[in-house]
Amino acid sequence: MEPTKLFTKFIARLIIIGIISVLLSEKSFSILNNDENSNVSGSISHNYAGTARSISLGGANVADVQGIESIYDNPAGLALINKYTIGFLHSNLFENTYYNFIGYVHPLKTRGSIGFGWAGLNSSGFEIRDSANVDSGTFDDSQNVFFLGYGNAWQKNLQAGVNLKILQHNIYRTRNTGFGLDLGIQYHWYENLTAGINFQNILSLPLLSEESSEPLPFFIKSGISWNPKTQTDWINNIRVNVGFDLVDVWGNQGGITEHLDTWKIGCEYNFFDILYVRGGLQDNSVSLGLGATVYNIFLDYACDLKDFGTLHWISLTMAIGKHVDRALMNKYYQEAQKAYQQGEYKAAIKVWERIILMNPEDSTAKRYLEKTQGKLQTELDSIMVEADSCSHEGEHSTAVAILQKGLKLDPDEKRIKIKITMIKSLQEAKERQELADNIRRHEAFAREYYQKQELLKALDEWKTVLALDKNHIAAAERIWAIKSEINRQIDQHFYQGIQNFNQKKYTEAIKYFQIILETDPDYHMAGFYLQKTRKLLSHQLHKTYFAGQKWMKQRSYQKAFKCFKSIVKTAPEYKDTLSQMKKAEIKIKEISKILSQYKKAKKYQKQKKPSAALDILAPLIRKDVYNYKISTLYNFLQKTRGLATRHYTAGIEYYRDKKIKLAINSFRKSLELDKQSETKKSLIEAYTSQGILAYRRDELSKALSAWQKVLIIDKDQPMIKRYIKRAVNKRKNLKRLFGE
Repeated sequence: MEPTKLFTKFIARLIIIGIISVLLSEKSFSILNNDENSNVSGSISHNYAGTARSISLGGANVADVQGIESIYDNPAGLALINKYTIGFLHSNLFENTYYNFIGYVHPLKTRGSIGFGWAGLNSSGFEIRDSANVDSGTFDDSQNVFFLGYGNAWQKNLQAGVNLKILQHNIYRTRNTGFGLDLGIQYHWYENLTAGINFQNILSLPLLSEESSEPLPFFIKSGISWNPKTQTDWINNIRVNVGFDLVDVWGNQGGITEHLDTWKIGCEYNFFDILYVRGGLQDNSVSLGLGATVYNIFLDYACDLKDFGTLHWISLTMAIGKHVDRALMNKYYQEAQKAYQQGEYKAAIKVWERIILMNPEDSTAKRYLEKTQGKLQTELDSIMVEADSCSHEGEHSTAVAILQKGLKLDPDEKRIKIKITMIKSLQEAKERQELADNIRRHEAFAREYYQKQELLKALDEWKTVLALDKNHIAAAERIWAIKSEINRQIDQHFYQGIQNFNQKKYTEAIKYFQIILETDPDYHMAGFYLQKTRKLLSHQLHKTYFAGQKWMKQRSYQKAFKCFKSIVKTAPEYKDTLSQMKKAEIKIKEISKILSQYKKAKKYQKQKKPSAALDILAPLIRKDVYNYKISTLYNFLQKTRGLATRHYTAGIEYYRDKKIKLAINSFRKSLELDKQSETKKSLIEAYTSQGILAYRRDELSKALSAWQKVLIIDKDQPMIKRYIKRAVNKRKNLKRLFGE
């Protein structure tokens, strides 16, 4: 929520709390005339008024101050005064006692108004007697209050104001001086309901003299003003005010005392905004009054019926200068600033001009008007430059769209209107040129197709030309001529349609049947075959689509791609075939990236290296990049490596049990499946052991055979070579000794 709205709600609650605190006082609606408040009953600081209107309403106008009385009753009302206003109030209270008030309100050029006032209560002719009760002359008693107030409207429904007061009390040879500060607030809840509160002497310095000091009472004046709104005019002229006053809230010695002084109620009736009749009730006293207005001059009279007699009051108020509705001005200020912040500069300019028209001396509005005009001009210049740039690049539509934004800023800008007209002319010329080029291109295609006897394509091109230019006579003539020629060939088209139908080329067959029906809608056989062909085509598309979905689930992407591609060629709009084809194509591309790895794995398979091949294929299987060949090879290699491992394990067991032949057979089978170094090493070790055993039994041929097999497996075996050399020498020696 905006801070101003939060502040407004806080002030409204403050007024409500002030009024309720008075209503809930333990002494509410009690009439107090005892000695406890007698010291303030005649105090000029709070007990009188600024106009006779206030007196006639019983003083219940804190929520309904009008004009000069705001200085005295509630400084918040100064915010609503928009004319130079001066006022006078006079009353002869009783013998040799007079009350006078003079006030002036000066509206400021910006916001709010400032008020000046003086109120005087003077009594004379008091006798001076010495200790012997001898008359030695007279003395006067005078009270004077000087006011300096300011009021301003925070929002259209909230006004606030302050009063600075200087108080003087001169009696005999003693002069007392004090200061007080008042705070007033008015809040408009609805159009016909207003609440007000005035804190008098919220800050104060007491009346000081050499002998004593007289404290200024803290005084709360609260009230509500209600003006009924009905369908009946005479009721709408009634205004009812209710007020409550709370005195000495803090007490002379400190602390809260809740000393209720008075309750008030007043009523006013308006006759045609010329004559006013008023009445009021304050405790037990009644007040009556009349008011009249002519040409901004207000004359008011009031009579106050007190217990000790009737008091008469008369006031005169004059408003000078041109009327300026300050509440409306504030509203316009807010509208203009909001429009400026939202970039609606033209609307803001109109509001500023309206404000200046209302008040030609408003320098703030003039300054904001100049600023807004400059901002608008800058924005328009920027838009013109951007539009020119787009226009030079041939982007006429973009340029027009940019200029349309400028027209939203200022609908009356002639430069933009002229520029839009110029760019639209260029755009139309460009479009005409493009249209002419397009027509010539389609004419060339049509003639080319006709020369090739592709009459259907030629007909389509001439139809396109006629669609681009409805007045193209040559296109209309060529269409008629080609249709005539097609009509002559209708039997041939039907034959071709049937031929394509029998060959299951349903798309081509449909084209021929459609051409026949376009030429002769009454050709029933063409219509019959057209419907039949469409049904078969739909069935074929459904079957092919289902097959493609099946191959996708089985990850046979090549087959799926072929199915979807055939559908796209025939009926591109069929279901989501295009997206499915793209998915299959993506999968095929992913598989193509791994074909080189598949070939490498295949090479390792040929080399009897299944482990190395599996190391390549395993990541491909985990990536969910499926291919039938990869999966088949992977499964085969898994089985091969498993079988080789089992033979190798069996060979190790045979070797440990010294079953050399069986171990050799197992190692050889394992090596045939998987040429691992461990298997080769184990086989070499087995052959070596077999040769050593044969050598020890003098089976030299077997020993040599076993060791030679070792060299076949691995030539780099120097120890085996020494064994063979020793066996060969031993065999030679034996031959020499025993012969062959």
